[in-house]
Amino acid sequence: MRFTFTALFVAVFGQTVLAGPLLTDISTLARAPTSELNTFGVHSNVTLGGRGDVRHDVAGATFPANLLVCAEANCAGACNAFDLSKIPEDVCLGTNQFFSAGISQPSNSGLPFAVTVGTLGCDSLVQLPSVNTCFNLNGGSFATFELLP
Repeated sequence: MRFTFTALFVAVFGQTVLAGPLLTDISTLARAPTSELNTFGVHSNVTLGGRGDVRHDVAGATFPANLLVCAEANCAGACNAFDLSKIPEDVCLGTNQFFSAGISQPSNSGLPFAVTVGTLGCDSLVQLPSVNTCFNLNGGSFATFELLP
């Protein structure tokens, strides 16, 4: 009885974790180029390739786009994917520790927001500067991510 009440209370008043992995298919990054990133901080959004303005045709092709975080370098091993269309901006979200990350976007058009990965508590963030590229992460224990406007 006590367990049932506790479960009901948590279900009604608890918060749902938004950042659950949606899929583990990394085939879109399996043939992608690989690059190295260090925790130097977040810079202005260059994911759009330096265009600086978000045009309607680009915004219409933004999704589907998934953040992939992988337990091994070169986007190998077990990876979790998070649907970027369902992640709120300016919220630090945690997941399991990962050593490489990438943004899978079939349209290859870029994103109108910055996708960052970081250390615990989003204390140190680094931006993934382009889509459809796997980035090996150096300079910390990465276990969080955040979308920035």
